[in-house]
Amino acid sequence: MKTRFLQLMILLLGLGLSCRKREAEPEKPINLATCRIVKETYKSVGTVSNSPAEVIKLEGKTFTVDLASSTYYTYDEKGRLVLEKYSPPNEDFYIRYTYRENAIDVEQRTRFNDKIVTKQVRVLLNNQGLDVSNQYDRDGYPIDSTYADGLVHIRRQNGNTTEKWEYYQDLTLIEKYKHDLYKANLPDRYPFTGKKDKNLLTQVLIESPDATIYKPGTQYRVNYYYEFDSHGRVKRMVRIGNANDYKTGWPFSKDGGHIGIFDYEYECP
Repeated sequence: MKTRFLQLMILLLGLGLSCRKREAEPEKPINLATCRIVKETYKSVGTVSNSPAEVIKLEGKTFTVDLASSTYYTYDEKGRLVLEKYSPPNEDFYIRYTYRENAIDVEQRTRFNDKIVTKQVRVLLNNQGLDVSNQYDRDGYPIDSTYADGLVHIRRQNGNTTEKWEYYQDLTLIEKYKHDLYKANLPDRYPFTGKKDKNLLTQVLIESPDATIYKPGTQYRVNYYYEFDSHGRVKRMVRIGNANDYKTGWPFSKDGGHIGIFDYEYECP
């Protein structure tokens, strides 16, 4: 009986020490500079999926959002994005990046005109390793882009976009940006398109000087809200837009239904 009692005490003591040891183990440190996004989950209104719907309250309104898509990101040993797997409900799309000496071959599987198609395009790179279709400043930030139907000019200050002017054949749009100067931006998944803004975006105001089409002043406002994890990384970004005057025909919902929720997961090699 005494032997059995001693065995029981030794067992309980061992369990106690084991529990204390597990509790005392510190959280493994991570190198935030190497963190990259491996999953982005997008939710919005008007979508239907097998996942439970989520109700959120923002700016005095209540929204019911559902899963719209999940995107998974895979990187090579150099930290370059090689596969972007995009999975809307009941679909399976991807974008694959193959890196050449002065170019990137991009293969995309997507839906076009209700058909699943695969497209391939080659992105040519300049001596900075950046897409030649854009123009950049000496630090690698994009400043101008030329498209078939227009021109985009970017104004920047202290590493952040302040204004973007978009010139089209019959319309000019001006986007004005605000940032949280105390919060670093999300990790850049596409560095070959030029440097991203240094800080997190908090607001975009869209206006047009073309008074014959729109009323003067801000036509559309987009606000950004964030939640952070214990390491200070963005775990959720909420983007909500509101049109000032629906009668102008601005292509967004007048009741603020233009809302997107983005949840992020990371790895830090």
